[in-house]
Amino acid sequence: MPMLKKVMLQVQRRWKLLFIMLLVLLSLNFIQLPYYVELPGSVEPLDDRVTVQGKRHTDQGELMFTTVYSISANPYVWVYGKLSPSAKIIPKKQKLGLVRNQESYSRLLQWMRDDSEASAIIAALHVLNKPVQLDYQGVIINYFLAGAPSANVLFEGDIVTAVEGKGIKSADDLKTALANKQPGETIGVTVKRGSKTEQLKVPLTELNDSAGKRTGFGFGYATVQTPIHNEQIDFNLNDIGGPSAGFMLALEIVSQYNQGELPRGYRIAGTGTIDANGVIGQIGGMDHKIIAAARDDVDYFIIPKNVNPTDQNETTALGAYSKLKNTSMKLVPVATLAEAVEYIQKLPVKK
Repeated sequence: MPMLKKVMLQVQRRWKLLFIMLLVLLSLNFIQLPYYVELPGSVEPLDDRVTVQGKRHTDQGELMFTTVYSISANPYVWVYGKLSPSAKIIPKKQKLGLVRNQESYSRLLQWMRDDSEASAIIAALHVLNKPVQLDYQGVIINYFLAGAPSANVLFEGDIVTAVEGKGIKSADDLKTALANKQPGETIGVTVKRGSKTEQLKVPLTELNDSAGKRTGFGFGYATVQTPIHNEQIDFNLNDIGGPSAGFMLALEIVSQYNQGELPRGYRIAGTGTIDANGVIGQIGGMDHKIIAAARDDVDYFIIPKNVNPTDQNETTALGAYSKLKNTSMKLVPVATLAEAVEYIQKLPVKK
């Protein structure tokens, strides 16, 4: 009996130790580290994301946008990020940039997506020679300067729609509203914050930079724009955020107005922002997107061309491409939507 009792005690201790270890391992899953892990994402067809003239035209071939998976890291995800050759670990502060919290970051991503949709429509209709105009609906706050007192009242992603009761439609309206103000004054500001409208008292500060000495709020901003046109163009993009699909959205609109013929039988993916003039802009995660496109057997991958001295997308893409094995994918750097359309239209039709 004493021996049996001793064995039973040992078994109980081992089970307790196993149970404690299991609890520790489970609890690690709920610990959030100040990092994100980025990985190559998906390659998504666009012909079921864009509808024009009330109906969808299936592409003859495929136009696609690429994504990057961004995962908030717990200890397990962090270890995976360290071990995976295609993963990158990014500090949360670097990921959010100058944005102070996740809620504001999410609002900015949503606006970036909406703005890219608006710019894609404008750029595509210009290429299609269809009439389109712009309506402006306020200015959105992108970031705050260090020490700006307005940051104690306002947040990134807020849309300023009025100052002292006067409507603010564009960046020029905001400059006019502040022209005769003095640093230290506190003025009434109306902002749209998500689905709510707020009436706030916001302090002004002195600004002194390349634009000269003046009075301002101390935040960076952009005009919120909406296209006005007679076309019926709808998007199904609620599951994505950010602006990097804008160029491919515009390309898909052009294709839809041509009964889906633009891909000419090829699998064509791409990435890049787009502005109302059809200029393709730089994006993040280029190396991940190259890997994702090659993995999905893409024929052509269209990327933003290096135009300005600070542009890096073309260089990054070529570097990532040089490391790929067994791919026939071709990289196509372009600067504008019109240039991309012209390139594709010159391709021989793939049977």
